[in-house]
Amino acid sequence: MLPRVGSTMLCSLLEKTKVFGFPDEYLNPRGPMQMFASELHSSCFSDYWRKVTVSKATGNGVFSLKISYGDFHPLLNVSPLSQILPNARFIYLDRKDVLAQAISLQSAITSGVWHRDADGNLFRSISKAGPQYSRHALEMRIQELLLQKAQWESFFLIYNVEPLRIMYEDLEENISDTIRRCLDFIGVTSQVPVERIVPATSKLANEVNLAWYERFQSEHSL
Repeated sequence: MLPRVGSTMLCSLLEKTKVFGFPDEYLNPRGPMQMFASELHSSCFSDYWRKVTVSKATGNGVFSLKISYGDFHPLLNVSPLSQILPNARFIYLDRKDVLAQAISLQSAITSGVWHRDADGNLFRSISKAGPQYSRHALEMRIQELLLQKAQWESFFLIYNVEPLRIMYEDLEENISDTIRRCLDFIGVTSQVPVERIVPATSKLANEVNLAWYERFQSEHSL
């Protein structure tokens, strides 16, 4: 999954099915991995990975995680992927509007606000100053996001992986259909009432995002 394009919302929705594991950033070395390792009293990576894949699986044995390409790539240099993630299936969450994605990323980085729950309360976030607009920074974010997309596509091609492709815009438009597609993709047969599942997170984009969008476009008109 690509990070910061609605993956938190999608993961929270899938977790509510109670048959899709508890998807989280178990391999993110910038905080989450250390938090889970401490929780599980792990002595080394192999011990941590054994414990997390068991303790964070649902009763049907499904373990899931969300991961950026930067955090995923080191696994390819350690051992065969089939040993770390046996029978792995990939759900690739993308976004059509890369500029809007870059704006959301820049806003989160400069404000410290990455997630809000359904009531609007912050979680896994440390609010700093308000979001800071920067034309140069947004140009860099766009390049970073496009590079990540290319890296994932390269991995899929080289390793002959056919992921389930989901667009953030489609997720927003039809949550129930997206959940069904994910469940069907991993072969989970259940009577999950997907129509009743609602997001546990709040959308962060607001009028500031729109203002940045229009400003950036006006600054780059030919």
